[in-house]
Amino acid sequence: MTPGHPDRPAEVAGPPGGPAPHPTPDAGAPPAASSRSWPLCLAAGLIAAVGSWGIGEAVHDRYEVPLVAAYGDAEATAANAREILAAQRQRAAIAFGSLGALLGLLLGVAGGLARGSIRRGLGAGLLGLALGGAGGVGSCFGLIPAFHRLIDRDSDDLILPMLFHAGYWILPGALAGLAFGIGLGGRSRVARALLGGLLGAIVGTMLYEVGGAVAFPLVRMSEPLPDSPTARLFGRLAVAIPIAACIAAAAREPVPKPGPAPPPVAD
Repeated sequence: MTPGHPDRPAEVAGPPGGPAPHPTPDAGAPPAASSRSWPLCLAAGLIAAVGSWGIGEAVHDRYEVPLVAAYGDAEATAANAREILAAQRQRAAIAFGSLGALLGLLLGVAGGLARGSIRRGLGAGLLGLALGGAGGVGSCFGLIPAFHRLIDRDSDDLILPMLFHAGYWILPGALAGLAFGIGLGGRSRVARALLGGLLGAIVGTMLYEVGGAVAFPLVRMSEPLPDSPTARLFGRLAVAIPIAACIAAAAREPVPKPGPAPPPVAD
C-alpha cells in the first residue's frame, strides 16, 4: 500500500534511471487463487448444467399443450397458439432461469473458495443466485414471443435461431461472471470475469449450434428447448462449461512482463 492511500496497490520499485515500475497484481485474492479457479469453475459449470437439466426435466411435461387442428375456427386456433406459446415460455423460463441461478450461485461460491473465504463466497453466491435466476427468466420472457413471430420453421436459416439462443444465455453468463469476480475480489477481476462470462455464452452458443446439428441431426435444435431430453442436456453442457471456462481464464491474474535488465554497476 502506498503512504496515505491504503487502498492503492503498491508498486515494485525499478532501478534508478530505469523503466517505470510495474504495478503489483490487483489487491484481493492471493496468487494461488488463479490456479484454484480452473477446477472450481469447471466443477461449478458441470454441476449447474446437470442440476438445471434435472430441474427442467422434472417439470417439462407439465407444460405440454397439444396442437389442436381447428379448421375454419380462427379463434380456437389462435387460442391454442397462445397456450402453446405460454407453455414454451414457462418451460424455457424454468430451464434457463435455473441454469442462470445455479451458475451464479456455484460460481460465486467458487470465487470465494478460490480466494480462501467461504463467507465471501456464500455472499457472492447468493447474489449470483438472485441475479442469474432473474436474468435467465427475464431473457426468456422477453425473447420467446419475438422468436415465435420471426422464426420460419420451414427455413434452413441458422443465424436467427443462433442470435436468439445467444440472447437467452448472454445475460446469465455475464451475471455468473460478476458473481465469481465478487467472490474472488478485486475490481479488475470483477470486470474481467463479467466479460469472460459474456464471451463464454457466445462460445457456448456456437458450440451448441454446430455440435447440436452434428450430434442430433433429426432434432429441431433451433427451438428454445429441443424435443429430445438428451439434446436438452447437451444444450446445458454446451453453454455452462464454456461460460465457466471463459470466466476462469478471464479472471486469471496477468503475469507482468519483465523489464529490461538493469545496467551494470560501475566499480
